[in-house]
Amino acid sequence: MVCAVLLQPEVLAARAGGSSQQAGNSTQAGAAAAGSPLQVLLWWLLGLAPVAGVGLVEDLTQRIRPRIRLLWMMLGSLIWLLGTGYWLHALGVPGVDVLMAWPAVGVCFSLFACLGAINAYNIIDGLNGLLAGVAGLSLLAIAIVAAQVGDALVLQGACCLALALLGWLPFNWPRARLFAGDGGAYCIGFITVTLLFALVVRNSAVSPWFGLTAAALPVAETLYSMWRRFRTGMHAMEPDQSHLHQLMRHQVHWNRSRRLMHESGVLGHQAVAALRRSLHLHGELPARAPNGSVSPWLWSLHGVVALLGVLLHGNTPGLMVLCLVFGVVYVVLHRKLDDARERVSVVGGAG
Repeated sequence: MVCAVLLQPEVLAARAGGSSQQAGNSTQAGAAAAGSPLQVLLWWLLGLAPVAGVGLVEDLTQRIRPRIRLLWMMLGSLIWLLGTGYWLHALGVPGVDVLMAWPAVGVCFSLFACLGAINAYNIIDGLNGLLAGVAGLSLLAIAIVAAQVGDALVLQGACCLALALLGWLPFNWPRARLFAGDGGAYCIGFITVTLLFALVVRNSAVSPWFGLTAAALPVAETLYSMWRRFRTGMHAMEPDQSHLHQLMRHQVHWNRSRRLMHESGVLGHQAVAALRRSLHLHGELPARAPNGSVSPWLWSLHGVVALLGVLLHGNTPGLMVLCLVFGVVYVVLHRKLDDARERVSVVGGAG
């Protein structure tokens, strides 16, 4: 993004003027608050610094408490939101938009969304290539819509990060040799969500609901995880082994192991029972369990929703329906996989 601004200032400056003029006709009055593209970049870097810093320290020490990490994420998000003025001023929902018009409400809602997105992209960093693929698809959706509405700043920012992820992907999938860590995942989440905010606030033709479809899988994973932990009494920041990608990995490992046993002619009651006991239901899967082979399934799920979101990027009712349908699909899939894992556990324990 730094290179995009420094190498082509005339293009971005022209767009900055255009987006400011557009903002005058928009109900989202913060579109012109950030000033020039260089000023926007400055706020981006200032906001990113606390987020990247706390992630890096956590990677090196593994001793920073979740609340402390959350406070640093909050600091970085507030720096960017207040510095640029790119917080959400409306959601396209009657009644709610009246509240969102108040700066305090808009900033608080946008802050919550920023914190959720930063942690959301960290949550999905659990399989080889999953974070790079999902984030890359999100950025591709952002870039396509930015190109359609003529927002060069967001377009170039999304393309820069997407190309960086594309360069990282061969080192993280199918076999992982280079990892993002908390610092990398936090940075990817922060830049992605702030690009979404900038796209929506700078361009009234883009619905605020587009962001939910562009980040469909991470958002669904985070919201459903919050609900699961609230229902079971777990701490909101406590890790578990019940995310969708973990359940899918468990199921793929179970199916693959049974198939291999069947092909080798050793599939019997005792062998199956031993396999069930070996899965360590509430612990870690064996190191040989499939990892990278699971990611493409989730890329596909996320990519379909992101693509449909691009097609409907200005249609708020259509995007709401899309979000609802994806939410139902996600919950049904999660419950079916969780039930399948529980059946394996019960029978395995009995064996």
